[in-house]
Amino acid sequence: MVKERADWEKYRERLVRQVKEFEKANAKFDQEKAKFKADRKSEKWGREGLRGKLGAAEDLLAKEKLNGRRFVRGINSACMRRARRLLNLRVRLPS
Repeated sequence: MVKERADWEKYRERLVRQVKEFEKANAKFDQEKAKFKADRKSEKWGREGLRGKLGAAEDLLAKEKLNGRRFVRGINSACMRRARRLLNLRVRLPS
């Protein structure tokens, strides 16, 4: 009976030790899982932020191109008006 009791105590101690090790491992796993989720979420937010910045930059570029084209058209039309005036003056003045 004593030997059985001693074996039972050893078995019980071993189980208690295994349960404690499992709880520690489980807690460590939960911490790593939470860290992983936080990192993944920050990466996702980072990607979304970069996509937003890229979209804003593309919109700004499109707007600048449009304004540039308008500016060039304005310059071209002003140059054309001046060229027509010069031609009209040349036609009016006898050579």
